Amino acid sequence: MVKVLAPPVQAVGDQNKYRAIELDNLKIICKKGLILISREADYCCAAVNVGIGSNDEPHEVPGLAHFCEHMHALGSGKYPGEAYFKNFAGENGGKTNAFTASEGFFCENKKATCYQLAIMGQQNYEKLLDIFSNLFIDAQFEESGTERQLAAVDSEYDLRKESFAVELVLKEALMTEDHPMQHFGAGNRFSIWEYPREEFGLDPLEVLHQWYRRNYCSPWMKLVLQANLSLPTLQDYAERYFGQIPTRDQTKPDLHKDRHGPHHSLSLEKIIKIIPYGNGPDAMQMYFPLPSYLNNIACDPVRFLEYVLTYEGPGSLSSYLQQHNLGNIQAYQWVPIYLYSIDEDLF
Repeated sequence: MVKVLAPPVQAVGDQNKYRAIELDNLKIICKKGLILISREADYCCAAVNVGIGSNDEPHEVPGLAHFCEHMHALGSGKYPGEAYFKNFAGENGGKTNAFTASEGFFCENKKATCYQLAIMGQQNYEKLLDIFSNLFIDAQFEESGTERQLAAVDSEYDLRKESFAVELVLKEALMTEDHPMQHFGAGNRFSIWEYPREEFGLDPLEVLHQWYRRNYCSPWMKLVLQANLSLPTLQDYAERYFGQIPTRDQTKPDLHKDRHGPHHSLSLEKIIKIIPYGNGPDAMQMYFPLPSYLNNIACDPVRFLEYVLTYEGPGSLSSYLQQHNLGNIQAYQWVPIYLYSIDEDLF
């Protein structure tokens, strides 16, 4: 059964056509229009956001959500083969991508684990959607690809291992021990593969299969389709291919129940000095724990604070620092709900 929802609010000048629907198993947004990758190219796109992130993974396997993202595209029951999905997209002038964030159910408007695709032209778009959807219906997690995906995760870690090391030091110093924000969400070979075996006697692949079956269910997913096709055609594709994703009878967990914030009183009002490796720039970071703003998420109030602090116009703090060669200000939300930080190169 298909339920037609209120269409998304459109910006002035937005010429796209939208339709929002809800199937028995998940919510879907169908969008007609040209994607802004290139106005001259006829790209067809799709994305699935799974409301599960690294904060939702077991502490015994740090980096499991990220590892799952890498293993997820290695074939399905209907379309086996490690590279079938990626190769089919590439052969048709397209590409695939994915990323894992920390938050899932803390805030529904924030991404958690997102899978994306784009393909040139409409000819094989339907076929690619069939391949894509089956990854969420019956992912195989081909064991033959385990080593390569571990190497890929490890390579990402190596590129940022110094910043990860600093981040873990800060987390240990500033956050309560049992809060999921404190753990190593990015993961590497040791945390995903060796640590679970040595410390807990766990088979990481078995934990991965169990975690996937428990968390990759349709009620926690959202789908976007975008193509220069009619809305009825896109709706038909959505129903036909993504309507088969299992619900698995799961109930969304209430992560706020009995959940305290990541900081305790002893972790505040601290100065932490870190001597980095190499000859990187000196920097000062200031962290401000904030209360949850879930009730005001639509206006995202932290963005206003970020704008004020990073504004570079005449008379601004950022302008003053740059004029006197003291550096520049960067602001970012380490975790959307609790933590806000400012980076300043002031030395």
